[in-house]
Parts: sequence; structure tokens; C-alpha cells
Amino acid sequence: MTIGDVFATVAGVLAICVSFWAALVFTSLVFAERARDAATEIERAPMRCMAIGLVIGGIAEAIALVLVNQANGLLKLIGWVFLAILLCLMTLGASGLSLFIASRIRQHDTQLSSFAATGKGAGLLVAAGVIPFLGWILFGGSVLTSLGAAFLTLVRARQQEAAGRIIPAAAGGAPSASTPTTVASDYSLD
Repeated sequence: MTIGDVFATVAGVLAICVSFWAALVFTSLVFAERARDAATEIERAPMRCMAIGLVIGGIAEAIALVLVNQANGLLKLIGWVFLAILLCLMTLGASGLSLFIASRIRQHDTQLSSFAATGKGAGLLVAAGVIPFLGWILFGGSVLTSLGAAFLTLVRARQQEAAGRIIPAAAGGAPSASTPTTVASDYSLD
């Protein structure tokens, strides 16, 4: 192993960390409502999110890895699409987790802007993955929790969308009081 190999490895790890941090901040800004909903799911039931993430991640990843290792090109493509969908779900949930961390940071530093707190929250989440052993365990738990939170967020949004289509038409256009709403004011990016 040469010094060039060491530099290449360090540069690769740094590039992955910066890219993941940027993806979390970007997702928090572009998909702000879904990210806030994911943060609410994480705050409401973190262990449930982790359990659902473990089940979904385990099953979907096993199927995807079997498909990726097939000789048929179409099956390989389907496997890679499965893995890409898992990565997108995890990124959405992790952006919610970074918003949750940002809300905790802002409780201790009220002078900090929402954007700066979100950047710091995403940075702490990414930094945990760089610390050997304990950080890797925390990061793995964060990934599973993020995956479960994103899944619950999308399922809840789908249910609200279906309820919103049916109830307002039946009630003459007025939203029903029984329609669930998500309160996520602590996770704003104002």
C-alpha cells in the first residue's frame, strides 16, 4: 500500500461524507413537508420506525441483491432500481432525522438559524458514520430508523391523500375534522 492509496481512500471517504451531507440538506429543503413528517414520525415512535426499517430494509435489500447477482440484464436492472429506491427512502428519512437533531440543537442555541441548525444536524448524522465501531452501530441504527420513518411518512401521506379525495367531496368541499393532520412546527426551515 502506497501513500497514494491512503490519500485516495481518505479522499473517497470525504467525498462520500460531503455528498451525503449535501443530499440530506438538499432533501430537507426541497421536500420540506415530507422531511418534517419523517421527523415527526421519528419523534413519535423511534423504535417502531427502526423495526419497520429493519423489516423493509432486510426484505427489500435481500431481494435486490439476489436480482443484482442474476445473469439476466433485466433482472440486474430491476435489482439496481430496488436499491436506488431504498437509498432514496433512506435519504428522505435521514433528512427528517437531521431536522429532528436540528430542533434539539436549536433548543440549546436559540440564536442559530434553522438552516444552520439543519446543516449541523446533517453533519452530526454523517460524522457518526465515520467513527469506528460505536459510530457505525449508531449510523446503522439511524439508517434503519430513517428507512422506517420514510416508509411511515409516505404511507400516512397516501392515506391522507385518499381521505382528502373522498371526504371533501362528500362534505361539500369542506375538510373533515377527523382527517389527521401532522403538526411539525418544530422542524421548520424558516
